[in-house]
Amino acid sequence: MSDVVGRAGVFCFSILRGLGSFFGLAEGKTRVGEHLRMRLYYEKRPHPEVPGKAGPRRMLTQIATIAAFILLTTAAHAATKVAVFDFELLDTSTEADIRGPKPDEARRLALITEDVRKRLSEAGYEVIGLAPQKAQIEEAAPFRNCNSCELPIARELGADIEVIGLVQKVSNLILNINFQLRDVASGAVLRAGSADIRNNTDESWMRGISYLIRNRLLDPPLTGKAAAKAATP
Repeated sequence: MSDVVGRAGVFCFSILRGLGSFFGLAEGKTRVGEHLRMRLYYEKRPHPEVPGKAGPRRMLTQIATIAAFILLTTAAHAATKVAVFDFELLDTSTEADIRGPKPDEARRLALITEDVRKRLSEAGYEVIGLAPQKAQIEEAAPFRNCNSCELPIARELGADIEVIGLVQKVSNLILNINFQLRDVASGAVLRAGSADIRNNTDESWMRGISYLIRNRLLDPPLTGKAAAKAATP
């Protein structure tokens, strides 16, 4: 009985050894393991570099340096983002309508607002759209009564600075246009201006806003964070 068991054991060992040899497992070594050891050995050796040609590591370093330079240059010259909110009308005349501005006055408000946006864009600013915060703007308006409630809206829009404006109508003959340019992060007023206009017409409104843009909003050129191009990333 023991002889049978012994011969069976020898037979099983032979089979296992044969299979091990076939798959590279004999003597505790595998072909895969040997291959990995050889690969690690050669990877640890220094790679000779051909004169005049950059080696793999040097090339990667150069590429990373160039990419970093491009990113920093882009950030340093990124346009300052400005949110220009719609100008509002404060009608203190005897013709004031509790329903809000008359159609022709609402159109003029839109005209001067768009002119400010256009001139800021031409000056190098990125004028951002207000549509994503339309509901919040409508709920908070008029801004003249909400104690800077537009600042969180401007922050949500991603603006660096904001412009808010107001047209006060004393009568159809006497009006004035006002604006404030503010730092969105701190709420500080960076620029402000007011211009009296005569006659409630498209021409007088456009002359008034043009004067403010040329002589108050953009002259002298804004500096620091409010400059058209950011000085630092």
